[in-house]
Amino acid sequence: AARVPGMVFWMLLAGFAGAMALRPLYVSDFVETLRTAPGDLFRKAGGISSFGGLLAGLAGGCLYLRRCGLGWAAVQRYLDALAFVFPRAWVFGRLGCALMHDHPGIRTGSWLGVRYPDGTRYDLGLIEVLFTLGYIGLLAVLDGRARPAGFYLGLFLSVYGVFRLALDRLHQDPVRYLGWTVDQYGSAAALAAGLAVLAAGARRRT
Repeated sequence: AARVPGMVFWMLLAGFAGAMALRPLYVSDFVETLRTAPGDLFRKAGGISSFGGLLAGLAGGCLYLRRCGLGWAAVQRYLDALAFVFPRAWVFGRLGCALMHDHPGIRTGSWLGVRYPDGTRYDLGLIEVLFTLGYIGLLAVLDGRARPAGFYLGLFLSVYGVFRLALDRLHQDPVRYLGWTVDQYGSAAALAAGLAVLAAGARRRT
């Protein structure tokens, strides 16, 4: 428990850096802004990357715990506890996105549509709130029995990765790099990491 404050500090620091570094800016805009007015990178439109914050934050926390001398099994226990409680905080962040309606998606006639100034669109923040509430319910069901180390970390990364891959189809003209959006790269990385963690836990049990 004594390492938790340090882990959280480095996760927040790395997460903020990752969220800024991987936000969906066009490469040409990024290069031109970096050349002419680098200070404007923090003010340029494009928002931040939630996946950049999530994955970089996990990496920062993991590296901190390893630097503290903890083995991978102990690191997994810390990250497992984090993965179990994280959705309960994440839902409030996404609720703010839903209330501000700052993640408009494609046009729709669905009952999930939200009226924007230019018509009815999916509100991607609202959809993620609904997903997260459902995931929190799943955690309540799974909490009834002991799980192998890494289970909750692997479950969150894999399930969230699949969800965000599906959600990416509802984005309106997202920025693409080599044919993929930032969210598709992040989703694939999260899914791969989650399945790897779950597979490692399954091997330890056999």
